Amino acid sequence: NPNDYEIKKGIGLVMLSQKKYETGWEYFESRLFANQNKSEIFLKIKNNIFSGSEITLIKKLVVISEQGIGDKILFSSIYNELLGLNIDLKFVIDPRLEIIFRRSFGDNEYIHQENIKRIGELVKEEYKFIYAGSLGKFFRKNIKDFNGKPFFKPNEEKINEYQSILQKYKYKKYIGISWKSSSQFRGKKSFELNDFKPIIENKDIGIVNLQYGKLDDLLKYNLKNEKKIIQIKNLDLYNEFDNIISLICCLDLVVTSPNVTVHLTGSVGKRCIAF
Repeated sequence: NPNDYEIKKGIGLVMLSQKKYETGWEYFESRLFANQNKSEIFLKIKNNIFSGSEITLIKKLVVISEQGIGDKILFSSIYNELLGLNIDLKFVIDPRLEIIFRRSFGDNEYIHQENIKRIGELVKEEYKFIYAGSLGKFFRKNIKDFNGKPFFKPNEEKINEYQSILQKYKYKKYIGISWKSSSQFRGKKSFELNDFKPIIENKDIGIVNLQYGKLDDLLKYNLKNEKKIIQIKNLDLYNEFDNIISLICCLDLVVTSPNVTVHLTGSVGKRCIAF
């Protein structure tokens, strides 16, 4: 059914996974009209969505972060290239990423996604809007367009702070682990801590917790086992992304379930093994 946006979005995801970017991105555009996107923002801007084929011709543009926090990080890897164009740019973002965005992409106007009033003002000012995932069709047309370079600038003071904390443990290497995902849409993505036991029990490696959410299993593990998993005190692993990327910069490797930790690790150019 060529009029079914859900089917066309699905085709787009399959084609992107096959690296058929030119066609994949076009199908992926159907997500804007699929069930996932019935937000108040969309209803406000739907008549002002940029649909041109040449982004360099636009003068005033608002980029909207979309989907889960991992996707918002992933798509922001394109922002530096967009900022290189002569466009009046503004960004609608998740507030948890504002500090990182300002340091990494400059002092632009960053509008919190809850600020519907400001978004409405920009509609009246005749700005065009583009969802961040739609930037791919302009900047990621070929596998060679993915340079793999880090795009987030971490907080150097925080890096020094976490390095001094980890050095006290005197391990040769440090590996961050995360073993659970809250997503219910991509199959089973969570593991048990015991699945990581061969890594955890290595006496030369310090294991650092990067898992967010409820951690009853971590507390039980640390009570039962002589070698403890390191927990950084007063670090909110669900919200404090600026601190998390600084901690990740202090590690030699991250091993994780496929959750937001993958994107945070990639954003600062650290090695990551994702199950």
